[in-house]
Amino acid sequence: MRSATAIPTYSGLDFDVLAPRAEDVRLVDVVHALSHLCRFTGHTRIFWSVGAHVMLVADLVRDRLDGGPQLQLAALMHETSEAYLCDLPTPLKYGTNIGQTYREIEERLMAVAAEAFRLPADFHRNPIVKRADEIAVVIEAIHLMNNPPWAIERATTSGVVELVAAYAHRFRRDATPAHTRALLKQRILATGTAAGHDFLQLAGAA
Repeated sequence: MRSATAIPTYSGLDFDVLAPRAEDVRLVDVVHALSHLCRFTGHTRIFWSVGAHVMLVADLVRDRLDGGPQLQLAALMHETSEAYLCDLPTPLKYGTNIGQTYREIEERLMAVAAEAFRLPADFHRNPIVKRADEIAVVIEAIHLMNNPPWAIERATTSGVVELVAAYAHRFRRDATPAHTRALLKQRILATGTAAGHDFLQLAGAA
């Protein structure tokens, strides 16, 4: 019998969001969902997915923060929970009781993701991944949200103005879900291999 707390996934598997298991994490589901979820609650000039975001974070880890394949993999997987839970707007996530409950569920799911993808339990809190994520948010906000003042201020105070310009070309590329899904799956498999892992059993159907 299907659990009352399970959701149907792209691959056809029922995934229990309140009792997640590593064996139920399928790469095809993660990649598909992240490639269809829009950043900033959809308030962007063009469609820019969570899948595109994690690839930008991984590039920053590799190219700007000297992170090796294992850290790049952590960057690629740091939003895995959103494939099953979506996300909450920041004020709701960090300023309400609902957000507290969500974050507890999110942490359980990320622990399962760590097991599935052979990563440390706290991989999504790694300081290098967090720094790359913070930089990516600023770059994305400036290019996708018509220069919000908070992002411009943060770019200046955190010394990443040069990176905002350096990554501008990323937002002129094809970022459709189908294109991002293909790139992201390929990137995760290749990075996993470079890190010494074999994720083919997690890949599922294309």
